[in-house]
Amino acid sequence: MSVNSVTNNAIVIHSSESINAAIIECEKNNLFKVCTWIVHSNSEKEDLIKKFSDTLFLNNYDIIRLKRLENLDEKSQVEKELLDFFDKHLSIIVDMMGRFETYKHFSHSDKTTYIYNQLYYWYKYILENKIDLYIQFDTPHDVYDYIIYLIFKYFKKKIIIFNHHNFYHKNINNKLQRLLIATPISDLDSRECLLNDDEPLLEINSVSSLTNSYNGLEKENAIEELKNLIKPINLNIIQKTILWASLFKNIIFQKTYTNNYSTDEIGKIDKKITYFNFHLSRQLIHFKTKKLLNYYKSKSIKKIDKNRQFIFFPLHYQPERSTCPDGMEYSNQYLLLRLIRDYLDKDISILIKEHPRQFTMNSARNQSYRSEFFYKELLAQKNVYFIDQNFSIKDILFHPKLEGVLTVRGNIMLEAFFNDIPSFAIGKSIWKELPYVYDCNNVENLININSLIKSKNKGIPSDSVKLEKMNLLMRKGFLSEQFLFKLKENELKRFNNYFQKLIKSILN
Repeated sequence: MSVNSVTNNAIVIHSSESINAAIIECEKNNLFKVCTWIVHSNSEKEDLIKKFSDTLFLNNYDIIRLKRLENLDEKSQVEKELLDFFDKHLSIIVDMMGRFETYKHFSHSDKTTYIYNQLYYWYKYILENKIDLYIQFDTPHDVYDYIIYLIFKYFKKKIIIFNHHNFYHKNINNKLQRLLIATPISDLDSRECLLNDDEPLLEINSVSSLTNSYNGLEKENAIEELKNLIKPINLNIIQKTILWASLFKNIIFQKTYTNNYSTDEIGKIDKKITYFNFHLSRQLIHFKTKKLLNYYKSKSIKKIDKNRQFIFFPLHYQPERSTCPDGMEYSNQYLLLRLIRDYLDKDISILIKEHPRQFTMNSARNQSYRSEFFYKELLAQKNVYFIDQNFSIKDILFHPKLEGVLTVRGNIMLEAFFNDIPSFAIGKSIWKELPYVYDCNNVENLININSLIKSKNKGIPSDSVKLEKMNLLMRKGFLSEQFLFKLKENELKRFNNYFQKLIKSILN
């Protein structure tokens, strides 16, 4: 496609300084025209209007609450073939409804009614506005954006989704550094990369810069850093006083929440929830969570058997995109446990550790996602045990009887890989391309799982193989020190050039 040809109409989801600058350049070069932009706040919208005067801006949370423009042609009809295609993905989208904090009010019928409402709307909107290009700077997981993705996929329209992965390495000053790989893909099933980065941020020359980052014996390592990232924020007395004073003020003046997924019930989905109802609902859920946490503790073992082999299964935080949609049908981690338990030697235990953020009180969605029933069904499987949350990942990874780790698509794969521990994963992740990581979608890996565990497997990759594979993976996307929403000044130009090249490659 030449720069002087007719432009494509695009729908864009998410914005930031770096993203906006790259899109401005694309419009200048007549590569595409942003027809619709979905943002997460009115301040974003006001900032973008100054730069994109001809673009229609929609608020993410208004869309979630079914507040959209309703001037569409009622004669538009959704094709039966699209409904059949859509139904194959319905269970995944229903699971995404867990992001609503009071989703307990939603029956299955209510959820699917809500979902089909979004499908019919976006089907008409995309066709009537002749939108040809879909760009999202994150994995779709908000129901409406996943539906937009499916409609584009069904019609074989152009799609660009930036899929995020992060890892750590020791830089030239031997300091731990976190890097992000934003991999552009067009299909959430294949995850095939659309463009290799010819100029990655760095070329790793020594495998020790990676292995030392994941060495639990190192004072500064990725395992400890990840633990610090999920620590709860402790407020001092002054901060708590200000917070409570603000809360009571908002309750008295009957203020409503704007930017969240909370609703009283499905019948009031289009209404904003008041501070009072919001916090009342949360307190009720927090009360149940404390009981659930006590149940988990009562069922957890305090010591790991020194004489028995085990597989370690750290549960994912939920609801989160790492399981839905990245886990596809295995977003239900019970299913993954049952699958592995059926193939794994019955004498090998599976030790489960709950995610440390699952019981945090800064949200209620996560607390609504677990139940005593879920825990009981996990423990009902042979040789499956919970381990105390005080166990450190470091102590588990260095335990002599550890035979492997099990995950949907967690970064535990990296931690295991650099410590020569096999991983068994089933979700969508570029780390599944690493040696010693076994894809459980492949039935051969399930059949042979007992010969692939650490004590039996002789295929530990050499340092040179690890280095080569990591450098290849880093070229699968844009490598930066920050997420695409917060790029540093020296990275903005790199991303701009990368994005231009990506757009030209997909439009050709």
